Amino acid sequence: MNYLARKIGIWYHTKEWADTMREKILMNLPPMSVYYYSKDRIVLTDDTTITFYKESGSQRGMALSESYVQPGISLDFYNHRIKVRTMMGIAKCYFINERSSRIH
Repeated sequence: MNYLARKIGIWYHTKEWADTMREKILMNLPPMSVYYYSKDRIVLTDDTTITFYKESGSQRGMALSESYVQPGISLDFYNHRIKVRTMMGIAKCYFINERSSRIH
């Protein structure tokens, strides 16, 4: 078990946005670092997981090290569903806008 591995949540409400973000992430990762990927999850060889969560989905029993949020998700949903699950270490939540959605 890698204790330095991160659990990253990407919260979305439109499938197209999630698909675009997944493609950007996969295009910018070294191919040898990706262990597995599907429409909802990317697992890296260092045990870091990136999971996509639909706003209308049911998310239970998780603790994330950081969260990235699609613009347009309500503040109420953020406060009651996202923020409370982003609690491992120092909670980091980021709202992605058009300027910050560019992945380096």
